[in-house]
Formats: sequence, structure tokens, C-alpha cells
Amino acid sequence: MVGHPSRRRSLRTKTTGAARAWLKTVYHLKEAIYYGNLQRKHSEGGGEVGGTSTLCRGKGVEILAVQEHRRVHTDQPINYRRVGGCTFITSSAWRNDAQAATGGVGLMVSPRARKALRRVHPHTNRILSADFEGSPVTTVMSVYSPTNVALIEEVERFYDDLRTAIHHVPAHNFLIILGDFNARLGPEDAPFTYHTNTNRNGEHLTALLTEHELLAANTLFRKRMGKRWTFQDRATSMRRQLDYILVRRKWRKSILNAESEGPQECPEGPARLGSLRGKP
Repeated sequence: MVGHPSRRRSLRTKTTGAARAWLKTVYHLKEAIYYGNLQRKHSEGGGEVGGTSTLCRGKGVEILAVQEHRRVHTDQPINYRRVGGCTFITSSAWRNDAQAATGGVGLMVSPRARKALRRVHPHTNRILSADFEGSPVTTVMSVYSPTNVALIEEVERFYDDLRTAIHHVPAHNFLIILGDFNARLGPEDAPFTYHTNTNRNGEHLTALLTEHELLAANTLFRKRMGKRWTFQDRATSMRRQLDYILVRRKWRKSILNAESEGPQECPEGPARLGSLRGKP
């Protein structure tokens, strides 16, 4: 099992027009596993990745899901790179019409988590999963959805691919999906949300939750609005809840708390922090 020090944490941050972060701690059974999710536009050269690994070590992150790393390695389905004592596992980014590197998902894992790593599967350039030894086995996914204004065909393809990826995770695995879904959920689709209505991407997310008996853990608890939003646009200062931690409904009783806090400082700049706590 990935380690269980009493105060280890993990982080999510985004600086595409704003800074945001999630600090998540997840417990299940008698062990503790610590996950994070970081959505940040790294430069193509990857210079900021070192700061990400520093953040990992400083906050005690065991497994950090990353979106938009912008590292292109189309000759390798999976790339393993040592960064500041951690291992950065990525599927390749892609190039847009202007040949600029775009997207890419990955997992930054601590030395302890690396020892527990069983397998990595690059489902698509937007979906990466990894299995870690434990009882039960833990499956972690890093996912990055197209935006709400992307072509509907692109969004539907992403959700079809995600359904396929989930379908191949054994039912007894502890599954956690960390991602930027670019989706808003309203109170008609989740218990405690920041937004008053569900957008197009949110409708796709809601259908996924229903079909696979998943819960958006960060909408399960009654929190004040300041602890619900996950993203603030620097240009407009508008706040949104676009990021979700998905877990299987069967684990609901193990999850005790989830909230968002901040801003606080991290190597990538001011970050919004949140936590998810489960029953040890």
C-alpha cells in the first residue's frame, strides 16, 4: 500500500488565466493514500516540472495527477522521467494547427508510490491510468476534458474513451479519477455545488456518474461557497467549480470530508487548496 504518514497531503493547482489547487487526502480501509491533481500549462521544455516535484515533496504528495504538461514524445506511448527524486510518468501531448505543444496528462509519483506501481496504461492523450499495489489495488486516473466550447464530437469522444477506461478497471479496485473536467454541475445533478445550473460538459459528466455509479466527492458535503469553487479567472475574477474527484459510490462511507481552501503559496504561484478526508 502507498504509505500512510498522518499528515501527508497532495495538491492541485492551475495557472491558465488563474491559479488553483486541490490539497487532497484520501483514506480507505486501514491505510492512507495521498493523491493530488495539478492542472498547469508547463512550457514545452518542461522547466516548471522541477517546481512541481518540489511541491510534491514539500507537501508530502504521494501521487500527483497532472494535466497540460505539454511534453511531446509521440515515439513513446509512456515516458518515465526522474524529476527531483520523484518519477514523472506521462503520455504524450499533441500539437495544434500552429504546431504548438498542447495538452498531455501524467502522474508524478513519490519514491514510495513508485515502488507500489504495478502498471501504467495510456488510454488516450487525455486519459492516463496507473495501478498501485494494495488491498484492494488502487487505480488512479489523470484526465483532461475538452472545454465547454469545444466541438461536441470532441467532447463525446473524450467521454466514450473515459467510459472504456473505467470499464476495464476491476470492480473491486479502489478507483479515483482526478481531473479537469471543464464542467459545471448544478444542484439538480449533485448535492452541494458552486453553480446554479449544469452546463453542456456537466451533462456529459452527470451521465458518466450515473452510468458507472460514481460520485463527485467534492460535491458531497454542505460547505460555504468559498469552499466549493476551484478556479478563478485572472482576467474576469469569476470563480468556477470545474474540477472533480470521482470515486465509486461503494466507497461513500469511507469519505468523511471534502472542501476547497486558499489561496496559499506554492512553487507555481498562489494556489487554491482543498482537502478530501476519508475514514482510516
